[in-house]
Amino acid sequence: MKDLATSRKGATMEKPGMILRVDVKPELPRWARKRSGIETDALVERFPKCREWESGDRRPTLKQLERLARVIYAPIGSFFLSKPSEERLPIPDLRTVGDKLFPRQPSVDLQGTIYLCQQRQYWYRTFAQTENDDPLGFVGSATLNSDIESTSKEIRNTPGMDLDEHRSLPTWIDALRRFSIQADSLAILVMSSGIVANNTRRKLNPHEVHGFALVDDFACWSLQTHLTPDPHKCSHWHMGSLIFGLVSQPSPLSK
Repeated sequence: MKDLATSRKGATMEKPGMILRVDVKPELPRWARKRSGIETDALVERFPKCREWESGDRRPTLKQLERLARVIYAPIGSFFLSKPSEERLPIPDLRTVGDKLFPRQPSVDLQGTIYLCQQRQYWYRTFAQTENDDPLGFVGSATLNSDIESTSKEIRNTPGMDLDEHRSLPTWIDALRRFSIQADSLAILVMSSGIVANNTRRKLNPHEVHGFALVDDFACWSLQTHLTPDPHKCSHWHMGSLIFGLVSQPSPLSK
């Protein structure tokens, strides 16, 4: 009897009754781990053989692969691709550090947060249309050819943002709360969060994103992370996105 018997496509079984191991290209576990932002040393504590999986010296079992997928937030099907997929944000990635584009690929945490906000935006859009709400008139009311001064006033005046008032507020939480109240009157949904969904163990990296805006003529969404260094500027960037009707506008990052 042979030592190995093929049991199904993409998997082999050592002698009958032994563990089913999965044929996975080594670059896929390596890509999935980097995508999650988890260092190899940290992953070894939970998966002692992960280095061998990434080098191709050993194949994982199906149960190990399923558990790995849960830990690093990767779809189980991604391990059976012919090569790592090229992932992009579902919105234009305009993040910058200073005057340069942000150099790194978006993390799985940032992607998950954007997908969640898009789902909520879609729900609210459907609700607004069901209620026969009118489209938001300020969305797309300016263009790149609009007068700079009048557009700046519109960005400031549409939600009633008084700069002196905002500067007088003692904390960024008070500033964000004030902006949320003003935005809510315009059907702009404002969210402040430093984690992915309700998972306190998945914290958003403030060095990767400070916030973003999702723009729709029925439902607008603004998210700012808890560690946004300047909520006044972030609020203005997001209002500018809505006034210009941009699909999205990730907030610039600090140097």
